Amino acid sequence: MTTKQITAATAFDPENRRRYLGGTDISAILGFNQYKTAYECYLEKSGQAVDDRQESDILWWGHELEPLIVKKWLLQNPDWEIVSTNNFEIDPEFEFLACNTDREVRNKKTGEIAILEAKSVATSAFRHWKLGVPITYYTQVQHYLGVKGYDRAFFAMFVMDSRELKTFEVVRDDVYIGQIREEAVKFWENKEAGIAPAKVAFDWSQDRNKDEEVLATEEHINVLAYLKKAKALAKKIDAVIKEKEEVIKLAIQDKSLMLNDEDKVLCTWKGSDVSRIDAEKLRTEYPDIAVEVTKTKFERKFLIK
Repeated sequence: MTTKQITAATAFDPENRRRYLGGTDISAILGFNQYKTAYECYLEKSGQAVDDRQESDILWWGHELEPLIVKKWLLQNPDWEIVSTNNFEIDPEFEFLACNTDREVRNKKTGEIAILEAKSVATSAFRHWKLGVPITYYTQVQHYLGVKGYDRAFFAMFVMDSRELKTFEVVRDDVYIGQIREEAVKFWENKEAGIAPAKVAFDWSQDRNKDEEVLATEEHINVLAYLKKAKALAKKIDAVIKEKEEVIKLAIQDKSLMLNDEDKVLCTWKGSDVSRIDAEKLRTEYPDIAVEVTKTKFERKFLIK
């Protein structure tokens, strides 16, 4: 199968994912993806690794809520209509560049076609959107605009805790798109030549460490001294935060909201039932099941002496 034969239904098959760079890959290559590094992307695209991460509950809910978010967005923006859903398209210039948009919408008055990305987010995570579209999503959607040739994209953002739907507009940036494509082409050409990008600290954290030493330079000694001071300061700040939170929680007591005299919500202290597996009981009473469901993962712990 060639890249041009891939459809939206088969675009995420592991074998097909190797054949192109999508939006999440682009953000990883540029160093903006919190879930994947450029080196991990290289391993996947070169067939040395498979992205076997299972869909989390957060991703599942995001996918299931997508049609409802789109429906509400159309009610708020009646001048627009849907023209395609989950559209997979290959870049007209580079066959290894592709995008898979949530929706594409058309303005009924002007005929303009734009991209619509439907997202859901908790209030705690929505803080990252306070100053605008985060760089990860901004990069992904600029890549989409570059592939599609459109001038605008919208994020329909459902803030779950407050039940609000907010819209963020992204205007095409040809300069940034050019930079994105330049880095993508460089990455792909290096991949074809077997040249891997440099590992970042996260990549090294996945490798088993050798029982060997590294001699510190003067720069390393200065950085470690700075880190010790910063960590000590962070502990003091955490202690102050807990102390001040205690004041507010004691005022709220068994209520759930704190308002000002204009009825604006200043903070919340809400609860929910949380279920956790009793690991000790599982290991004691059902040892065979415990062994079967236990997943061992290598981790490296960084300590400053």
